[in-house]
Amino acid sequence: MVLAQFLLVKGKMKRLSFILLLCGLCLGCFAQAIIIDGNTGTVTCNGVTRSLYEESEDAEVASATSVSKDGIDKEHCTFTKDGKTFRLYGKVRIVGNFEDIKVRIVDNFEDVRVRLVENFEDECGRVRIVDNFEDVKVKIVDNFEDIKVRIVDNFEGVK
Repeated sequence: MVLAQFLLVKGKMKRLSFILLLCGLCLGCFAQAIIIDGNTGTVTCNGVTRSLYEESEDAEVASATSVSKDGIDKEHCTFTKDGKTFRLYGKVRIVGNFEDIKVRIVDNFEDVRVRLVENFEDECGRVRIVDNFEDVKVKIVDNFEDIKVRIVDNFEGVK
């Protein structure tokens, strides 16, 4: 499968790989037949037709709408800082220096509700504190935080 080919359509660079991955992965199987029609600018894959002329800028605008001004993406449960995206769940190591995210623990007006767990930290807001092999490094601060977090027993997730 071609992963890094680009197709020039109406003066815009288009990712053909995106369409191929959409056909192969989003439909749950790899396509048995891919038909690319240069006349109409469509790709048909397993009976699903997609246009090659869809502007990639529209997709970027659509994905940016779920991201709040503070960098939290509620839909994907992630936080973006300095161009890097961090999951708001998983294995977290608390550090004093060289953190990925600065966190302030609050009682109300939180950005994220976090539940501390021992296992199954695979859902939004579920965090396991570890010493090694972390997904994200966090520094606990009193001021100038990136995210405000409230520790809860139930109903964890992004507010």
